[in-house]
Amino acid sequence: LFSGLTFFNGRAVPLDTTIIGVIAENEPADKAGLLSGDKIISIDDVDVSTWDELRIEINQKPRQNIKLEYERNNQLFDTSILVSSMLIPNGDSIGVIGIGSEFFKSDPGFFKSIYYGFNDLLAWLSIMSQSIYSFFTGQLDIKNFGGPILIGKIAGDAANIGMGAIISLMAILSVNLGIINILPFPGLDGGHALIAIIEGIIGRRIPFKTLMIIQQIGVLLLAIFFFIVMKNDISRLF
Repeated sequence: LFSGLTFFNGRAVPLDTTIIGVIAENEPADKAGLLSGDKIISIDDVDVSTWDELRIEINQKPRQNIKLEYERNNQLFDTSILVSSMLIPNGDSIGVIGIGSEFFKSDPGFFKSIYYGFNDLLAWLSIMSQSIYSFFTGQLDIKNFGGPILIGKIAGDAANIGMGAIISLMAILSVNLGIINILPFPGLDGGHALIAIIEGIIGRRIPFKTLMIIQQIGVLLLAIFFFIVMKNDISRLF
């Protein structure tokens, strides 16, 4: 899916400048009056000349007020912005103001699309794996997880954007479900594989009654988790 999207839709390649390409509606940059095409000159009197420098300065200041100097129509302006925070897979928060860089669209060929698709798959595998690891190590709170209602909302937003966004969401959800399914947890495929490995090590079958108890506990825990994420979804609506 990732490769197909790249092949048919092309690939957005970001430009390493400090010129704003896109602004998210109702985010800090939008509320501060920044516009697409504005060039950011400095943040808290620290000059920035590349998008990476700009991103690093903002990311390290979640929930802080920053002074941002920018250029518009050959005139310099400055404004104060309260940086929002965004949770990343390892459980940390980074600062964001809702802007994206300028980019150009490239049209990679068939083999290059496969290469980009494979890289996208690895990137999402890494993100999902970090999220699950952070959850089990206590770095990521269960309140940050969403269920069917949140997925439905995201799917609705994707539908408003277009078919490409819907296919991208399908690809990401496929990676997510694939990783969850291989977790060594009773009731999942990974749990069945773990039981088979244990039986191979001990050289005998685990009693059926014991397996049923393990499966029932696993299903109960999965049901509790599902109830919690549904509660999270409902709380986000109000």
